[in-house]
Amino acid sequence: MRTNARSFRSHKWVGPDRDLQTSLFDYDLVMVQKPDRDYEDEWFVVYQIGKNLFGTSFIREKELDDLIDGREWANEKDIQSFLRSVDSTKEQWKDVYVVMKLMELISYWGQENILGSDYYPKTIKQLLRLSENLAKKYGEEYRL
Repeated sequence: MRTNARSFRSHKWVGPDRDLQTSLFDYDLVMVQKPDRDYEDEWFVVYQIGKNLFGTSFIREKELDDLIDGREWANEKDIQSFLRSVDSTKEQWKDVYVVMKLMELISYWGQENILGSDYYPKTIKQLLRLSENLAKKYGEEYRL
């Protein structure tokens, strides 16, 4: 089920596609940096976990880079295999835009390994309510 495209008009949200609806429903994620984030590189991520069910998570770009630098749970063999799969060196991969980094990591290792488990998935209605709350708190450009 698609939602009204008018609901996806933000200037702050980003995704792997320019069209946020395509990003969320076809590529399974969109993300935004909130003004009151704890870290400069922190992102709030909304991702599709099932048919019309969505999870939310926070992730830092540093966490993504640390994973590829071997400072997280992946071992060097896994990291090299990942880098071959995306045809990149560590240095090249670190220069990629954060949305694509996240997409590539999820594609290789899966949502749960990268974003964790969401025990309270949201419906489209709940997601739109979340969007309304973000718009009220931060401004219309934070509406999904």
